[in-house]
Amino acid sequence: MDLLDKDGDCIHFIIADGKLKEYVNGKLELEHVQWLEYSAATGSISDEKGHFELQELDKVEKTIGLHALASRAGIEWRGDSPPLVQNLLVTDTDGDRLEFVLNDDGKLQELNNGEVDLEQVQTMCFKFADGSVTDDT
Repeated sequence: MDLLDKDGDCIHFIIADGKLKEYVNGKLELEHVQWLEYSAATGSISDEKGHFELQELDKVEKTIGLHALASRAGIEWRGDSPPLVQNLLVTDTDGDRLEFVLNDDGKLQELNNGEVDLEQVQTMCFKFADGSVTDDT
């Protein structure tokens, strides 16, 4: 997972050899991240080496992504939990804009390029190995 912090540093997190590793501007910063701490008030992430502030534009997505990586790697997550998401917009490899919306009735709806593709998503599978997602469509 890549992100650009408020200082303009490119930060890359990757799970390799069962460890969460952190690179800053292409240089290995932490061989084995032990914990991550999130402050919703400041939009900052801290770890053993310091902290950085997330850009406002993609703060929610990056926080959720980091939390998922931490969980997958068995890393302790401290501080605030990531925000709950009601809407997620992604562009797939074909260039289609897929939007997932959690309706007031608790149903997950899928739109493809602004048009309803699924009134209610029943099943969804994310393959971590290749980043692919499959659902009822």
